[in-house]
Amino acid sequence: MLVPFFGVQAPYNNGLMAPVFAALVWALTVTPTRLSRWLCSTWLVALGNASYALYLIHMPLLSLFLQFHLVTHLFYLLYLALCVGLSLLSFRYFETPARLWLLARFDMRRQRNIAGTHATQQAALPFLP
Repeated sequence: MLVPFFGVQAPYNNGLMAPVFAALVWALTVTPTRLSRWLCSTWLVALGNASYALYLIHMPLLSLFLQFHLVTHLFYLLYLALCVGLSLLSFRYFETPARLWLLARFDMRRQRNIAGTHATQQAALPFLP
């Protein structure tokens, strides 16, 4: 529908719709509606958190299914369940601990830098309390 207007062959794949999606997200956050409360439900937030893991997992898993010729409607449901389940497990047991470890490590480094800066300032001005 937008191809003649913009003269772009794939207007939906190059970011032209980003302002529309941003406006939609903003509209859902301004006032609490039934839809916005549903989108904030625990299971949808968990799926949103695991979406990057799903992005990373789905192609290798699809390659395995194709290699073993498991391409039927029944196996598609298994593929879908495995992708979602593995992404949730990856987020819970890999991404979250790694993120917490990195945050603690950088916080420890930041605290050390603050203490070092404070000690340097104290050494430079020994007559100040």
